[in-house]
Amino acid sequence: ECERLRKEGADLLGDCEGQISSLTVSANGNFVAAGTLKGEITVWNCRNNLMVLQLDFTDSNLLSLAFGESGKTLFVSISRDAVVAIDVDSGTELWRNQNKLDVVGLEFVESLNAVLAAKTANVVELLHAVTGEVLKEGEYAGDLLRDLVLFPDSKRFATILSDGTVSIWDTNTLVLIASFPSHQSVSCIDVSSDGYMLSIGGGGSAI
Repeated sequence: ECERLRKEGADLLGDCEGQISSLTVSANGNFVAAGTLKGEITVWNCRNNLMVLQLDFTDSNLLSLAFGESGKTLFVSISRDAVVAIDVDSGTELWRNQNKLDVVGLEFVESLNAVLAAKTANVVELLHAVTGEVLKEGEYAGDLLRDLVLFPDSKRFATILSDGTVSIWDTNTLVLIASFPSHQSVSCIDVSSDGYMLSIGGGGSAI
């Protein structure tokens, strides 16, 4: 089906105005959200290919997006400004957590009803998903933090620094479990569905 659509030049969902800087899919697979360098957020319903929400944070680089439970809430990181929670149905802002530092990665932790927010200064915060309150904060000395990923069991997460350092954290306590070098400058990280393999890249052509 994907091959047929490619040959016909059809769009699966739609286009954004401006370069896409962040993308996320809801856990139930019903929604896709995209953010652009110009500050535009678009949310589509994957079941009927209809746009359900469009918001504009004028001239704001959107660094990261994450859906909450069932795709009802969208968490947005605005460069050098804030982490914002948005109700997808109404487009209403639910809360705003101000940040002077860039939050480069967001992950929703359903078991804690909280959001992991990773800042460039190698600081990770656990925010209450309903209120935006900072529940816990973890910090580790090192280079600039570039990305984070939550393990499938939600008990751990991994971060990657610009110098290639990979760190594994405990989600509940935000305590650092272990760290190791990857010997290259990297900017992105992901984890396999069984939680046993990490893939990192972004500093060059190697993964």
